[in-house]
Amino acid sequence: MEINLKSYRPSNSTSYSGRPQGESVREKLKLSQIDKEDGELSLVIPSDTTSFNPSFFLGLLYDSIKNLGMEKFKKISSFNRN
Repeated sequence: MEINLKSYRPSNSTSYSGRPQGESVREKLKLSQIDKEDGELSLVIPSDTTSFNPSFFLGLLYDSIKNLGMEKFKKISSFNRN
């Protein structure tokens, strides 16, 4: 599954920040459900992004890493720019 994060960034911003914002995107994407399915996950980060803060990353993906384990998470996940 490929997810373009541009759809989840405020239109007047070029950055992703805040754990609550990451958690909100996680909910919208239903990542907890996706974690239970077999398959790969590709997150596309827009090329005009100026920052992708750790707080947003943790809000978005911490539960996936915790539930899947780091090795499986790394195996099925990729990050790309467009």
